[in-house]
Amino acid sequence: MNGNNTTGGVEEVGAYGEFRFRHPTVEDGDTIWRLAKHSPPLDLNSRYTYLILCKHFRETCVIGESDKGIASFLSAYNPPERSDVLFVWQVAVARHQQGEGVASAMVKYLLSEEYLKDVTYLETSVTPSNRKSLALFKSIAGYLNTTMEKQEFLKGEDFGANEHPPEILLRIGPFTHAPKEVSDEGSEGLKVFKEKESEVRSYSRSFPTVFDHAHGSIIYDESNNRYIDFFAGAGTLNYGHNNPLVTEALIEYLQNDGIVHGLDKATTSKRRFIESFYSIILEPRDLDYKIQFPGPTGTNAVETALKLARMIKGTSNIISFTNAFHGLTMGSLSITGNDFYRDESFISRNNVAFMPYDGYFGDSINTVDYLRKFLEDSSSGLDDPAAVIVETVQGEGGVNVSSIEWLRQLSELCHEFDILLIVDDIQVGNGRTGPFFSFEHAGIKPDIVTLSKSIGGGLPLSLVLMKPELDIWKPGEHTGTFRGNNLAFVAATQLFNYWKTDELTQEINKKSSILRKRLESIRDRHPELEADVRGRGLIYGLDVPHRGFCENLAKAAFDRNVIIELAGAENNVLKFLPSLIIEEELLREGLDIIEECVEDVLKEEVLIYQTRTSCDVVL
Repeated sequence: MNGNNTTGGVEEVGAYGEFRFRHPTVEDGDTIWRLAKHSPPLDLNSRYTYLILCKHFRETCVIGESDKGIASFLSAYNPPERSDVLFVWQVAVARHQQGEGVASAMVKYLLSEEYLKDVTYLETSVTPSNRKSLALFKSIAGYLNTTMEKQEFLKGEDFGANEHPPEILLRIGPFTHAPKEVSDEGSEGLKVFKEKESEVRSYSRSFPTVFDHAHGSIIYDESNNRYIDFFAGAGTLNYGHNNPLVTEALIEYLQNDGIVHGLDKATTSKRRFIESFYSIILEPRDLDYKIQFPGPTGTNAVETALKLARMIKGTSNIISFTNAFHGLTMGSLSITGNDFYRDESFISRNNVAFMPYDGYFGDSINTVDYLRKFLEDSSSGLDDPAAVIVETVQGEGGVNVSSIEWLRQLSELCHEFDILLIVDDIQVGNGRTGPFFSFEHAGIKPDIVTLSKSIGGGLPLSLVLMKPELDIWKPGEHTGTFRGNNLAFVAATQLFNYWKTDELTQEINKKSSILRKRLESIRDRHPELEADVRGRGLIYGLDVPHRGFCENLAKAAFDRNVIIELAGAENNVLKFLPSLIIEEELLREGLDIIEECVEDVLKEEVLIYQTRTSCDVVL
């Protein structure tokens, strides 16, 4: 072991994107302990342990830092009398740096040290369910052009009374040389995004390539690699990329110097939009709504709906549901369930009550009855609500599907207690579940509806629909600079043509059956997944409760040129959002690839229940 008792001094560092790597000092010990503490499910050791690592084992430990401070840590050591082995103990990466390849870069940085030149094997121990660790070290084995073996290491009873599954040893090697430097693993084209764009970026981490052009359900990167799109811009591209109806209309409109920015002035494109929306969408469904244009995005629509409901009822309380996602501005965030997005330092949940969504307690408990009990009991502590806001299918929350009967009962409950019902149809409206509005399945008529994403055919546009008697706004009382996107009006008006007949709904239902049956087949053939299949129309989720499995599955799919994202609080749901007009052959091709990826990920190890490990990797 190359221990070093010295502290302080300037350390030579290795750069990786925004990161600099160096060996820790005693002064870093407390920061490393706090990083581990806030990186669940990493097992937390005492502060003393991390101080000893920084003092006596510092030359086989690495920290990664940027101008914002330490955000990653790796501890390792040479086992006694085994200078040819480097054993990795813990790896942690702060959440905001996850997905950047920082963990593997720390390993490579350490292996590049001259005093570790005799190391020809890399080892660690994991429980078989730790998919992230398995994937990490498999990728490192590939980088070193060698193999990774799995051996028995520790038995469950070795841990005494602490219930712990057995550990397996991952042994990588032999390798003849270590890399001499740590280089940026991403393409050169991604460098500017890593260096200049905020750390808040997300999808460029999930899909690390530079996209260039697209058509329909195919998207190409700048190297002309072809990807099948099962993501559809998070539900913004229901009608595909560059739909020819939209492209041709926009080109003609711009060539004729059509109005681009109009605030809420009356324009010809806006008039055509309103007339088409009423004649094609609302009137055939016997829906009587006024239209408000609140701004470019879905969260603008939600904020507007909340403000309006509170004005109408003269009370501020809003009922939302577990696992809900309604946006990330302050009001929308207050009614969003996932605590990843919420921090007590900037968000208040005053005047918001969360109730269990349909199925939250299982099939045996009707959560509308649960809500009714609160409303009937004057001592329940629930203030009179102005509105209930609900997604008929919770997309970001894990593709949780409310039943038709539950929606009907919720609507009746709101009517009985004089509560406004707001349906957030931003992601699952615009045909995503089959009919244009997702609530059509239940035959209900919400008081307020929010629409965005695909309503503009991929261009920014959001709507708030309200029953006429609820339109109590004073002129100019709620405004926004971009509440009149005329290009989106042009695009949307063209896309309404899909809804002149029920042909598109029939096609959606047909493709929905293909998607559902394939996912159910995967579930049934692999009972070890303990998977659940949920969905409606062309939004479906494959829910696998084993930690990291779906993350590895999404990465494997991207490696095989299928773009698909995750959902659920623990990223445990693979979410399918193909275009509504995707060709059946292309849908089947993408599903074939997903099925192959499931087989490949499963080959890594037999799944067991989620456990914590000696080498938990938070990526």
